Amino acid sequence: SLSLEAPLDKEVLFLRGSHSNYIPESHIPELNQWFLRPIVKTISPAGHWIHAEQPEQVERIAGNTSMAKPSLIYMVPM
Repeated sequence: SLSLEAPLDKEVLFLRGSHSNYIPESHIPELNQWFLRPIVKTISPAGHWIHAEQPEQVERIAGNTSMAKPSLIYMVPM
């Protein structure tokens, strides 16, 4: 479980692999409680090491985001 004092009011980009059990759909409601503007993108096909397995997709998604200063979180076990 996350332990923040208050929800973060910044865009945060969460990248997850399609074959990874990190950031399952069941945790999206909890992300919405702690991050007011989460962006969840799924890299496919990829497991936990998305940056090594699909570097072009990671670069494209991170580079095409509208966020001025994105926070990239590759793997978040919850």
